[in-house]
Formats: sequence, C-alpha cells, structure tokens
Amino acid sequence: MTQADFGVDLKGSTPIKTPMMGEIVTGAVISATQKMILIDINGQFTGIISGAHMHSSTDNTTDIKTGDMVDAIVIGDDRDSGLFVLSLRKASQIKLIAKLHSNFDTKEIITVIPNEANKGGLLIDLDGIKGFIPVSQLTPANYPRVE
Repeated sequence: MTQADFGVDLKGSTPIKTPMMGEIVTGAVISATQKMILIDINGQFTGIISGAHMHSSTDNTTDIKTGDMVDAIVIGDDRDSGLFVLSLRKASQIKLIAKLHSNFDTKEIITVIPNEANKGGLLIDLDGIKGFIPVSQLTPANYPRVE
C-alpha cells in the first residue's frame, strides 16, 4: 500500500473522539455480568461499569444484555487497562435533575414517596439524590408523626 492510499483511507475514517471526564456517552454493551458491564464507545474505546455505578433507578441492570445501548457518564480512566470508568448511576442522576428542572419549568407535579420523617418535614431519595419537603409545604394529613 502506498502513502497516497493510506491518506485516502484515513480521510474516510471516523475521527477519534476521546470521551472527556463528566461527558455522557452512549454505547453498546459488549459484555454484562453481575460484577461488571463492558461498553463499546463509538467503536474506538471500551468503558467499564462496576460496583455501585452499575445501579440506577431507570435501568434494571439485571435486564442489561449484550447489544443493548446504554447511557453512562465518564468518571475516570484506568490507564493500566486502557478502559474508561463509567457510571450508569451518575448518568441517571443527571438525567433526573434535568427532568426535575423541566418539571419545575412546566409546573408538572411529581409524586415521591418519603423514606424518612423528622420534626421539620419529610426526607426523600430519588435515585441517590436526597430531598427534603418542609412541614410548611405539607397538608395537615401528611404531617410527619415523629415520636
């Protein structure tokens, strides 16, 4: 192959785009086990999701299988293995925050289930995002009963 041929091939190829820290990437699942998920990022890089980062409220990780497309956020890289470290959980939280902002702008009501109560109000947890509803925002029927 001559240099001219290589130049033509190179012009037709997809430019390499290295994922940046904090960027949400979409990729196809290469492999999924109970301990880790490997993701193909643009056919150029591989990402790994493991531990607490495998769980989110929107995706049931037990349902994720080879070939599925998932969104994850880049939280680091493992230079020794050449893998990007990804998180389904943090990507899910970012999407949730964007949805909550949208709900606020459109004044759409959301339903939450409190997981704890104190004298000041109710505590909620939406996919790892903690929230507080002060007692002043509750109807008397929903006041927390704290002993």
